[in-house]
Amino acid sequence: MKVSAIRIRELPELDDDWAQSLSEEVESLEQLRAKIRSDMEQQATTEADNKMRGALLRHLSTLTSSNCLNVCRTSDRASS
Repeated sequence: MKVSAIRIRELPELDDDWAQSLSEEVESLEQLRAKIRSDMEQQATTEADNKMRGALLRHLSTLTSSNCLNVCRTSDRASS
């Protein structure tokens, strides 16, 4: 086996300059961290809201279907 190259990945310094290179909205690493945290919290809130809406819609659909069957049965009895 012959080794043709060895590559070493150098990671950038996590500093204000690096943070500024990622986004024009931030001036410091601390601001970048706060922005990322805020974005993640917003995403988690949105996902939780969507999950709750889905569960409510499924539950309402079940109730509506059950109620429709009861109403239909009741009106059938009344017309007989």
